[in-house]
Amino acid sequence: MDSMVALALVGTARQSQAEILSGTPVDALCAELPKDEIERRLLLNAGATAIYRQAGVKAREIADLPEPAAAETLRVCPSSAVPLLSDLLRRSQQQPELLLEALTYMRQRGLGFPYSLLPQALGSTRNDIRAALAPVLGERGHWLSQFNSVWQWVAQQAYLPGQADGLPNDATTIWQEGTLGQRSEILRRVRTVNPAQARAWLEDVWKQEKAEARCKLLNVLVIGLSAEDEALLEKALDDRASSVRAEAVALLARLPESAFASRMQARGTAMLKVVNGQLGLELPAEFGRDWERDGLSEKPPEYLGQRAWWLIQVLSAIPPTFWESHFGMTPAELLQRLPSSPSDVTLVEGWARAAASYRTPDWLPALWNWWYGYYRKIYQKQAEKVRSATFEILKGLLKSLPGPRAEAIMLDLLNQSEKQPSGEWFELLVQLPRPWSAEFAQAYLNIIREHYSLSALEKNQSVEHLPTDLWLRHLQEIAVAWPVAILAEAAAPWKFPETSAWQMIYIRQRLQEFTETIQIRQRIQKELV
Repeated sequence: MDSMVALALVGTARQSQAEILSGTPVDALCAELPKDEIERRLLLNAGATAIYRQAGVKAREIADLPEPAAAETLRVCPSSAVPLLSDLLRRSQQQPELLLEALTYMRQRGLGFPYSLLPQALGSTRNDIRAALAPVLGERGHWLSQFNSVWQWVAQQAYLPGQADGLPNDATTIWQEGTLGQRSEILRRVRTVNPAQARAWLEDVWKQEKAEARCKLLNVLVIGLSAEDEALLEKALDDRASSVRAEAVALLARLPESAFASRMQARGTAMLKVVNGQLGLELPAEFGRDWERDGLSEKPPEYLGQRAWWLIQVLSAIPPTFWESHFGMTPAELLQRLPSSPSDVTLVEGWARAAASYRTPDWLPALWNWWYGYYRKIYQKQAEKVRSATFEILKGLLKSLPGPRAEAIMLDLLNQSEKQPSGEWFELLVQLPRPWSAEFAQAYLNIIREHYSLSALEKNQSVEHLPTDLWLRHLQEIAVAWPVAILAEAAAPWKFPETSAWQMIYIRQRLQEFTETIQIRQRIQKELV
């Protein structure tokens, strides 16, 4: 088999006379294949050898029978749901959202995965799907996972089978001897009921943990985070692992009275001042020696200058509400007093990042309006990297806005796109909080059904450029955002003109895929009960 792998890597064109041997009885069978078709011989030989080896694998012998699985605590899914779940597992690489939705319903309803599908489920490779699977594998699924090295991921999940959300009697033993996933979960539970105890546990083992464990366990402190955690987090800022330092920075930024917050505010106020009623900037000439410890990086992205990058990072770590109290101005007033120079963009980018991170409701709408106007202004003038970076800021702001406000903005953009389609606005659809509200989903459905109604398609089918792209580009992602309340309306069939035009075939295919996804979601609601 090794010789076949080597031949495939090097290329058959360079070794046309190479012997293709597997060292198995398959060689005698493949010897009768035509000699001049080396590619065909290689593929057939490799396939036959692989099947031969699989068929000939001997079962592993064990001295003693393993302990049977514990009594099942979950109600196994009805047999009628097996075809649905099998199909969702098969689709999970292309449409993971559907399987994740089904797994969420199963957990909410106390359902366990069908036994016949456990091997297929245990073979999942996506981390988000594995995390959602662990609570519904049941006692038998967790028991089965120990017999295949590929399934060992189950033991690393932050889930304790057979336990409720409360603390089990062997909590201390799990913390000392469990897998990283189990230890993270038990620390989370302890942190929920006794924050000081969880912190003490973490402090006791901090020095002997590996970087991956330190980062994962430190993240648990987000539960009940308080000033009492500051000392441990400050210690973590000096950690050798960048991932641990980044986690500590993210947590310290949530403590407005911490020394970290004071350091960032001091840097920010040294850079940003009010001069003659206008905001002005005094950027440092050098990167501070202690800045890196607080998570700041010296080297900027390609589209930014070095000192501008320092400003953005500092402002990003300061809640925007600080500037309201510091300058005694509202967000709108501060945006009206921006410096009349290219620096205004840098300043507002820092505020936008901070507003998205801290989700400050008074700042987000004002910043969205500012960036939307700026993006429209620079669209035809700036380089692609600048436009792309600006659009990413718009995405972050829209994603952080409260759902009703974000949907109102998006609906206005979609109504504009009916007259003058813009691909960028359609990309923003997937940033909206999910599930969509029934009102917004209904409005969107009305727009798209009118856009692709039978009368509109018949009217435009002779036109060279049918609207085949923008309105259809993100339909599959939109289908999984649809609210349950109006799934039936979205699943209603579409009517198409009788034509063989390639544009119409494309439209029909995209809309049928959308309908199919909606129908699968209806089946999830119906069968997982």
